[in-house]
Amino acid sequence: MSNYWQWFNTTGSVWWHDSGNPDEISAAIQKGAQGVTTNPVLTYKTFIESPDFWKDRLAAVPKNLPSELHAEELLKIVVTYAASELLPIYESTDHKQGYALGQLNPNNAGDAEEMLKQAYRIKKWGPNVMIKLPATKAGIEVLEELASSGTSICASVNVSVAQAMAVAEAFEKGYNKAIANGVKPGVCIIVQQIGRIEDYMRLMNGENGKILSQREIDLSGVAITKKTISLVKKQGYHGIVMPAGLRTPLQLAELAGANVIFTLHPRFQKLVEQANMPREIVCDKPVDSAAIERLLKIEEFRRMYDENALFSEEFIKLGCVQKVLSHFLESGWARLETYMTDVPSEHWT
Repeated sequence: MSNYWQWFNTTGSVWWHDSGNPDEISAAIQKGAQGVTTNPVLTYKTFIESPDFWKDRLAAVPKNLPSELHAEELLKIVVTYAASELLPIYESTDHKQGYALGQLNPNNAGDAEEMLKQAYRIKKWGPNVMIKLPATKAGIEVLEELASSGTSICASVNVSVAQAMAVAEAFEKGYNKAIANGVKPGVCIIVQQIGRIEDYMRLMNGENGKILSQREIDLSGVAITKKTISLVKKQGYHGIVMPAGLRTPLQLAELAGANVIFTLHPRFQKLVEQANMPREIVCDKPVDSAAIERLLKIEEFRRMYDENALFSEEFIKLGCVQKVLSHFLESGWARLETYMTDVPSEHWT
């Protein structure tokens, strides 16, 4: 085969594109991307990087909206564009692929009522717009409610096996309610934030006297993701794991061929294309036990790796979860609230 993506697209794994840039979305679909994952940060970036493309759409946004609704309208512009580009994939795969993600306001990650209201607004944006919500206690409550109505959902801000299993279990409850009510169930994606876990473990490694090697840090998110995939499969759950934010080609090589949907940033796609990646499937091979043993010496990793280590009330308190939520809020949503408007944001940036 002439390139890595042609091989990868035959492995059983699927990949989505991770940016809001229109040229990058088009190129990724040509390479085989089956969906587009967006967030407030990527939305803001595409307005800055491709202003001419978006200017007419942005000009149509009312100028007097409250800041949160202003940010939501800007998010809608990018999400609905991506969804329109993906509609043929959505229709040809019987609604299993071809989604664009509409992310809820990260400032409401602990407020189920507000998230549910926003989710129903976003659901109206298009048939292949998937609701993206946080894997917090409140977010998981919303997920079950949405699943019971046949809504497709992506649970993000997830960095632990315990969160992932709580998401999978909640979706099963909603899935069964939908079936019982004669409603076609939607799709559930369970994100595992590999890159965010790696970033956080690098910080924790420094705090713990630098006891881990760089390779062990690189494998921290892979280990959590492999365990999640194994448990989801063992329980027969319908949720699909999404490895996200990959930092090194090693992480893709460790997971290629698994029943997952990767989301890959264009910068990472280029890294893969330049890396002469091995074309072999090792996703069923466990992460080296010695590496796991060393990782478990760091308490934060143990809490993320052990599926029984956390109560749902603790999900939002995880340091890595707080770090991801802060990034989505301060580097994305808060900037969208004030972009092209004189209405001040309530958030510091």
